Amino acid sequence: VDVVAAGGRAGLAYAHIRGGDPDFTVVMLDGVPLNDATDQLGGAVNLNTLPADTVERIEVVRGPLSAVYGATGLAGAINIITRRGTTDAPALSASLETGDADLIHGAFSISRGGEDRDFFVGVTWDEEEGRVGDESFEQFALQGNGSIPLGDNASLRLSGRVSTWDTLDYPEASGGPEADTELRDSEHTEVSLAGDLRIGGGRRDHALYLRVLRHDTERTTPGFAPGAGVLEQVEDQTYVNATLGWSVPLIERSERRLIVGAELGWEDGENDATFGGGPVPFELDRKTVGAFVEFVSQSGPLQWEVAARLDDPEDEDLFFSPRASLAYRPGDGRTTLRASAGRAFDLPSFFALATPLGGNPELESEIALGGDLGVAHTFLDGMFDASLELFYVTYDELIDFLLPPEVPPENIGFVNRDEVTTQGAELQVTCKPHPRFEVAANVTYQDTEIEGTDEKLRQRPEWIGGLRIHWRPIDALSWQVDAQGVSEMADASLVITDRFETEGFEIFGSALSYDIARQWQLRARVDNILDEEYETFIGFPGPGRSYRVGLRFHTR
Repeated sequence: VDVVAAGGRAGLAYAHIRGGDPDFTVVMLDGVPLNDATDQLGGAVNLNTLPADTVERIEVVRGPLSAVYGATGLAGAINIITRRGTTDAPALSASLETGDADLIHGAFSISRGGEDRDFFVGVTWDEEEGRVGDESFEQFALQGNGSIPLGDNASLRLSGRVSTWDTLDYPEASGGPEADTELRDSEHTEVSLAGDLRIGGGRRDHALYLRVLRHDTERTTPGFAPGAGVLEQVEDQTYVNATLGWSVPLIERSERRLIVGAELGWEDGENDATFGGGPVPFELDRKTVGAFVEFVSQSGPLQWEVAARLDDPEDEDLFFSPRASLAYRPGDGRTTLRASAGRAFDLPSFFALATPLGGNPELESEIALGGDLGVAHTFLDGMFDASLELFYVTYDELIDFLLPPEVPPENIGFVNRDEVTTQGAELQVTCKPHPRFEVAANVTYQDTEIEGTDEKLRQRPEWIGGLRIHWRPIDALSWQVDAQGVSEMADASLVITDRFETEGFEIFGSALSYDIARQWQLRARVDNILDEEYETFIGFPGPGRSYRVGLRFHTR
């Protein structure tokens, strides 16, 4: 997973999985997909808008996943799961951090848990200004979840989030601070809600669930690159996505499980936009009905899973999405052999279909077909863990936005590529010679090709790597050093037209935490310790050396 960020919190940060486009990754918050089909990036989720304070854990699945999630997840899925109440007595947590670039970060949460009910409520506030150029960022977020029993045979879990954020940042492909482009002004409000009702109280619990997202955006993008015809654009857009689903286990045993279910999805998006002072609005909606089945079996050292889904999108053909995976642990279980393969599809985004600024109503759905093979092994009684994965994915009808110099300015717009392939390898190694000391390293090689041409997909480095060293010399003190590196990658700018790639870079960071009392913790972090000068996109410098310090109070 390569997280590409255009500077500080005000800019965009999104995830590429195995060379796929950022909108090929479905990003969920407690199961609610956050991908916005009216967005200019085709549904890519800006990870900068998701505060970490309320997060319990993050799950990542790689590979085509329409068998699980329907018309999305061509490259994989990221599910962000928020914290829950776990203690009988109320647990409180509060933190305050400050740093350079006028950074202010505050967080407060209260939670409580029990045998049959629990709740969690968290609030965060963030501000920063001038991290990169004249960018600025402000955000308020309220997150909550809870579970209550409904009699002896039913239970209900609810989770929700309300977040508002304002940003001043540089538009994509604008040359950023290097080109002295005017800033884009954006205001966002996002509301998500998840409800899960379980009825039955036995082996065949019926699950009814509802997922709702609403994202409102008001944005003014300045005109730039007059040779490419980019004029001032003002947008007032609303996107709503709702999914109602049902599932039931027909077989529920320790060694095998069979689940069937159905979903009804609805999307609605509209954008009252002006371009160069003239109206260029669009509005679309669509419904999708889907049914799925999943079978998991465990037989000794072999576990295998097959899943399939049939979707019927409105005004589109039926689409069949199969997926299969297996894992084999022979002997003492120190070695795991695994493999998976699947087929997935993604409907064109509303923006790519309908925007007057290069939209193409004839776009076809994108299709992914791929799989992976892997091996993992534990050495020296658990001191070393290593895993190697080989992957290959073919994307048909991949949607791309053509820019100069690929095409003349009058032909700028969205098109389907005939075929794009990504292939590569992922290696991860962890060494833990002592319970208080751990070293973890990872490296990924990925090769992306557009069949029949020498063109390169933008923002796809061939090499990505990371290193993390964690040391806890005493219970109260924790110290971490981390590094990230990427190779050069192709890119394009509408303003800086004499460069077509960014150079590779390596940056280092370090974090320290110290428990100064039983309920008080002091925290500090430094990023880009060596003050490396680098670019994330053409004209967009990465943040220089930066720091943050904070104090946290918690009752557990």
